[in-house]
Amino acid sequence: MGTDGDLLGEIVEFETFSDLELVPEGDSLKGKIAFVSYSMADYVPPPGASRMAGYGEGTKARGRGHVTAAKRGADAIVIRSVGTDNNRNGHTGSGYGYEEGVRRIPAAALSAPDAILLQNILRRDKPVIMKLNMTSEITGPIMGANVIGEITGREDPEYYIGLGAHLDSWDEGTGAIDDGAGVGSMMAVATLIGQMEKRPRRSIRVILFGGEEIGLIGVQEYAARHKNDLDKHLLVAEVDGGGGRIHTLISGVGEASVPVIHEMYKLIEPLGIAWSDANDAKGASDMSVLGRAGVPALNFMQNSNDYFHYHHTPNDTFDKIIPEDMRYLTAAYAPIVYLAAEMDIDFRQ
Repeated sequence: MGTDGDLLGEIVEFETFSDLELVPEGDSLKGKIAFVSYSMADYVPPPGASRMAGYGEGTKARGRGHVTAAKRGADAIVIRSVGTDNNRNGHTGSGYGYEEGVRRIPAAALSAPDAILLQNILRRDKPVIMKLNMTSEITGPIMGANVIGEITGREDPEYYIGLGAHLDSWDEGTGAIDDGAGVGSMMAVATLIGQMEKRPRRSIRVILFGGEEIGLIGVQEYAARHKNDLDKHLLVAEVDGGGGRIHTLISGVGEASVPVIHEMYKLIEPLGIAWSDANDAKGASDMSVLGRAGVPALNFMQNSNDYFHYHHTPNDTFDKIIPEDMRYLTAAYAPIVYLAAEMDIDFRQ
């Protein structure tokens, strides 16, 4: 929401969203502007992992900060952008909406250099007043769509292996990495399998979801429409991490199916992909909705070390796509997807 003119307030810094939550509700921040300075760039992932966990921490303030700050009396909230770059533009992204009965306050994301500058000014231990002047307009709902393509199975066409990506993107860039890379790679996998002489036993469905960025709207509609046949969705996976190469495969299947997935994995192990014994995958992004509904899933964990330099910014453009990485993604997914569709196995078992 906008500020309806100039809004002035003293800045109160919190290093993490959890620190903000510790402040008592009521008037603790009355007349103040809360500033959550959490830096995703400083997050150090465990060995072999990506920055994705650091992104999850950052989105807490982006998603719920405005409501949390308002409950403590703040007039606005600003956060350090959830990203890893040093460009002087903010990263956009969705909040989780307002809460009924809680005063609505403006929220903004500062670029990393501006957030660092603000922190340095605050280190002088003198009051810092920020002036915000923001405009906002809601033009109303628009019609979106999921786009679905299918390779119909030759023997059991009513059973599906699902491949996902999302069509929508933020307006700052062109959505090349988020999620054009996912759309392109999933379509390439389906195209490759579709060119084979014999179609797989079961159907392969490519689902390009709409409305992911503003709350997984497309997949929720898909799940609602298919609530009576989700049991026929046997395995799902998604690409929503740009063109980043895969570092680990995580299964989310029945215990009896884990050895089967592991045998499939051996085909892509030479690509430098590790195996996780966790077996707790729920699917990435959109597909996590189906995963939480009980559909077996695979998580192809991507190297996202530079993904968050460009994610949700004007720099998300086609020049960031590396053709070799796109071919790699196709090579990593295609064997697993084909075998999953060809085998007569219930991955829930």
